[in-house]
Amino acid sequence: MKNPKILVKPLLWFHLLVCLSWLYVFHANEPHYLPVTLFIWSILAVQFSWGFTVGLAVGPARKDRGNLWWSLMTIFMPLFFMAPMILPLLFSMPLIGLAYFSVVLIILGSETYTGVLLGVKMHSEGGNL
Repeated sequence: MKNPKILVKPLLWFHLLVCLSWLYVFHANEPHYLPVTLFIWSILAVQFSWGFTVGLAVGPARKDRGNLWWSLMTIFMPLFFMAPMILPLLFSMPLIGLAYFSVVLIILGSETYTGVLLGVKMHSEGGNL
């Protein structure tokens, strides 16, 4: 691919669709199967793909590095599912709960970091990974 930045706009639209499906699933009494399917699959991929999108859009330029914090914008989405499992542990066994919470945050952070690095690499090398 000669110009990988053409992927940025479709990826941004895809993430808007994911966020809207999350809102729909949260507020619908009986959600349709398609948003639920998108909702479930997005739990697995939202951090990496959003980090990739931000890295691809921002690129390796030093002046734009301050914009990479946008890659953390979707971190609340996977935490929405992890919080009900970890919060009871935090109150009953604080050290074990903190350990689990730390592991989850490390996994989410590494997914985001890897996505950003691959996006920046693809941006700088013109699509050749």
